[in-house]
Amino acid sequence: MRDRIVAKGILPERVVVLPPWSHDGEVNMIQWGGSDFAKRTGWTGNSW
Repeated sequence: MRDRIVAKGILPERVVVLPPWSHDGEVNMIQWGGSDFAKRTGWTGNSW
């Protein structure tokens, strides 16, 4: 992607590439209907 940006005329020293990241250690999957939010909003299963 950096090369594509530079090819459009952006100065290479002005381009900063941020690596992909996630919070995999902090995200926990829950069963549908198991969260308080889902219960309060009436979201169960594939109702949305």
